[in-house]
Amino acid sequence: MKQISGQKNIVAMLGCITAGDRICLVLEFCANLDLLHYVKKLQNNNNNNNNNEINLEETQKKIKKEFFIFAWQISHGLEFLASEGVIHRDLAARNILIDADKSAKITDFGLSIQIPIFENVVTCLDTEKLPIKWLSIESLKNHEFSFKTDM
Repeated sequence: MKQISGQKNIVAMLGCITAGDRICLVLEFCANLDLLHYVKKLQNNNNNNNNNEINLEETQKKIKKEFFIFAWQISHGLEFLASEGVIHRDLAARNILIDADKSAKITDFGLSIQIPIFENVVTCLDTEKLPIKWLSIESLKNHEFSFKTDM
């Protein structure tokens, strides 16, 4: 986490506290929650403000533009992770935080693995702890993970 903390689309680790067998990370604050809750909040605001049809259309355009920006930022973060040899393996809306400047940041590296950059694929037979719901077909079928399976 310390190695990858410097990129703008990765949540920055500010510090680490160890107390006995516990490890606590101090991460940067992201005011707009995770992407999942951010989308739900936008949907609720959109449903509450749908009095005017023109206003609704403008709001939907704004939301689409925001989502394209988020998608670009997430892919930029994943590109950086790949350059560092990190496979996230648990990329989901709950693991993308939105900061006060509405910038998407990848977080939760608990299931990530680091491999040498020259290796394209790593086989991992211990998939019991992985979120099967979000895994790619090749990861489920062959237990293979690569930089592309995060996408």
